[in-house]
Amino acid sequence: RCMHWTWCPGGDGEWASECFAPDIHNHTKGECWLKWTHGGGAPHVNRQGAYDEAFRNHHRTAPYWVPWVSGRIHLTREQLQPMREA
Repeated sequence: RCMHWTWCPGGDGEWASECFAPDIHNHTKGECWLKWTHGGGAPHVNRQGAYDEAFRNHHRTAPYWVPWVSGRIHLTREQLQPMREA
């Protein structure tokens, strides 16, 4: 049950063909992936703009800026019901 999407638009220079993400996958330009997170009813922004110094110290290969775009799909139980019956 995925509720969040992330898209790798690509970038400039070193990050033109891939998106750094702190997971086990190598995300490339044009890729879109889905994910599930706890607390889906009250999402929070975990990364935007520049990665902070502590993050970059821990993830030494991370670029300066967050290279991906992410969003959330929110459907109520009533909106989901017709999809389940289809």
